[in-house]
Amino acid sequence: MRFPLPNQRILQLLYIAQLLALGCLLCCGRAAGADERPGNSIDLREGDHLRGSCEGVQGGKVAWRSAYGDVLRFPVAEVRALAVDNLWDLELSDGQTLRGSWRVADGYLSVHSKIFGELRCPVELLVSALPYVSGKGLADPPAPAGVDSPPLNTGAGAAVSAPTSTPTDNQAPPSSLQSLLRASSVLLRPGEWNVASSLLYQYSHTLYSPTDTHELSTDLQIQRGITPRFELALAWAARWTHTSTLVFPTTSSGSVTQASSDIVRSDNPEISGSTMLVSEGIIHPEVVLVSGLTIPVNSVANDALFQTRLGLEFLKTSDPGAVFAGIEWMRELNGWGESPYKLRNLVSYHLGTAIGLNDELALGLQAEGEYLPSLVDRRGDLISASAEPVSGRFWMNYRLTRHSFVELSFLAPFNVDANATSFKFTYILRY
Repeated sequence: MRFPLPNQRILQLLYIAQLLALGCLLCCGRAAGADERPGNSIDLREGDHLRGSCEGVQGGKVAWRSAYGDVLRFPVAEVRALAVDNLWDLELSDGQTLRGSWRVADGYLSVHSKIFGELRCPVELLVSALPYVSGKGLADPPAPAGVDSPPLNTGAGAAVSAPTSTPTDNQAPPSSLQSLLRASSVLLRPGEWNVASSLLYQYSHTLYSPTDTHELSTDLQIQRGITPRFELALAWAARWTHTSTLVFPTTSSGSVTQASSDIVRSDNPEISGSTMLVSEGIIHPEVVLVSGLTIPVNSVANDALFQTRLGLEFLKTSDPGAVFAGIEWMRELNGWGESPYKLRNLVSYHLGTAIGLNDELALGLQAEGEYLPSLVDRRGDLISASAEPVSGRFWMNYRLTRHSFVELSFLAPFNVDANATSFKFTYILRY
């Protein structure tokens, strides 16, 4: 049996299709590799792959700012692969100082210098590495081909030049995941501001008494980074509440009526601070201590209370996601006068996870609960029974520009005590 051979035009079309497919593969490969620029990722010996930027090496430990904003520190011996471009000042354990670009591969440090050429040694010999800073305060770009880099003074008493300050424009913009975890898990850099304004709608229905509550509120939160391990925050909210309740007759001849009320008021402002107790490591999580004080400014007796809170936040990242948890204790105190109610201790907790799909979009899922003791007046009469509401929260954060974000949040009840459903829109400005 003889098979017909394809004609020449068909062969030409097949050849052109192969060329187009090869070109697409090359373009895709180049685009995929563009995000992994030198210094944008690091591989550890235990198999972890982290995105972010290298901030330097001090005392034989790498300072790595992850994509979540945290600075992780681990021995250089734990690094399996890392490449850093531009000019850096490096110091080895034998006292030798070099200037050039460097990389780590399979336990060995390679430094490329226009003066000394290529130097290769065990990575354990690296003591410090800092970006080279010129007299203008900016890191010089890589030297052109054929032009030597300025040599360091390697004589006795020579010091490695260190940047006195890092220009803000050279810092990577905050990611959507950092913004999503802004509440307490991720602290701001010194001098950095975070301003968030929200609009929230909440609906709740009480089963024990036929009451429907619609609430519309707006709040403002301002955060300020003070030191690398401490930040301050100020929060305030105003709300409108509409409540409608069915009133059943006390006699057989009566009829069911509906009573409603509208209340517009402002919440008491709160001042809080977050302090990093333990930085995140390869195994252990980051631990942040959160404390706050609510100052009574309203004349309503139920709101005229000081409230102090103290909590711990835990965060563990694993690129491109994060797991976080927290527990908080709150204590009511008398305000400017004695409260008509007996003071209470309240406890809240949460457990959640988040993932950064990219630098612009992050998703979060969290389960949260509280323990609310009974509210009793000074005579011992019960005002409200104790409750243990448990809810689930889902939210997404999207970066609009380099310094602005929008966030959508949805909260749903998980048990009878948690009878509120809410939708929240937040605009965030970080600079």
